[in-house]
Amino acid sequence: MVEKSKRWAMFLGLLILGAIVSAGCVGEKAPEEGVEVSPTGEVTASTAPQSAQLSTLLGKVESIPSVKYDRVKTLGDGNENMISMVMWEKGNKMRCQLVDKGEASDIYILNSDEEVAYHYVPEANMAREVDFYLARSMAGEPIAETVRAFIESYEEAAMPSTEIETIDGKVCTVLGMSVPGGIAEKKMWLWQEHGLPIREELTTKPYGTSRTEMKNIELDPIQDSMFELPAGAEMM
Repeated sequence: MVEKSKRWAMFLGLLILGAIVSAGCVGEKAPEEGVEVSPTGEVTASTAPQSAQLSTLLGKVESIPSVKYDRVKTLGDGNENMISMVMWEKGNKMRCQLVDKGEASDIYILNSDEEVAYHYVPEANMAREVDFYLARSMAGEPIAETVRAFIESYEEAAMPSTEIETIDGKVCTVLGMSVPGGIAEKKMWLWQEHGLPIREELTTKPYGTSRTEMKNIELDPIQDSMFELPAGAEMM
């Protein structure tokens, strides 16, 4: 019972983090036409890209058949509040495995078509059906939906900003904007090669800067079995 309580306490903690933060290859590609890059390939300010360029980035991420990556969330300036998940996405299916102190932990499997979600405990080979929307708030929105929502907000922002920055050899279009009322600032780094949001930041005066990153990105095909409960799993 103690271990079970600890798992659900961790689950609720992740829901709170998700509300605060709002959810990581292939070689570097030349930046999109119409933007500028410094001679060193680092950060260069540019004019805001046209809607067609943003649509191109969105189209790239929407065309990805499947992706596996590590999602790392960090609150504030240090790493003591770092939380990691290993994510698998394919179509409208998601698999999320929590990582607690470097050790793989519980797994959540979500099917958006059927609006069904399961919590699976590998060490006990036991599973239970959980509220789909509660699980989605913990796992985060699918990548394409996250990018689409950010671009829509960016295009509606009064004073959006755009930069080009290279992160780990990946040339990114960096979209920045202020939340209405000036209470927060948001930025997203879109990898120009695939449109993936390899970094997101939310800065608020009370809490500082929270960051979500995609690491260890893999674009290899993912088997459908990854989004199913293992054979013999006992339902709680």
